Amino acid sequence: MSTPEGKVKAKVKAIIAKFGDKIYSWWPVPSGYGESSLDCILCVNGHFVSIETKAEGKEPSPRQHDCIRRMKLANAYVFVIDGSGQQYRELEVFLHMLCYLHR
Repeated sequence: MSTPEGKVKAKVKAIIAKFGDKIYSWWPVPSGYGESSLDCILCVNGHFVSIETKAEGKEPSPRQHDCIRRMKLANAYVFVIDGSGQQYRELEVFLHMLCYLHR
C-alpha cells in the first residue's frame, strides 16, 4: 500500500502525464550524496517549476524551506502540494497555461 505522500505523488505524476512531451519532469531519488532538491523538477515551455509533495497537513522540512527559498530567488515557480483543497486543480491549470498560453 502506498504511503500518504506516495498517493499525493501519484496524483501529481498523473497530472503531469496529461501534458505528454510538453513537460520534462525529473523525480530525483535521494541517495545521500551531494545536495538534495525537492521531489519534482519540471521544465515547462522554458520555465523552471518545482514541486514538493507532502502528506496532508505536513510541512516542508527546514532544508526543503531553504531549497524553496533559493529556487524562488532564481525566479522558479514552486508548489508545495499536500493534497488538501484545490491544489491539484491549481497545478493542472498553471501547467496548462505555461504549456499552451505562455509562448
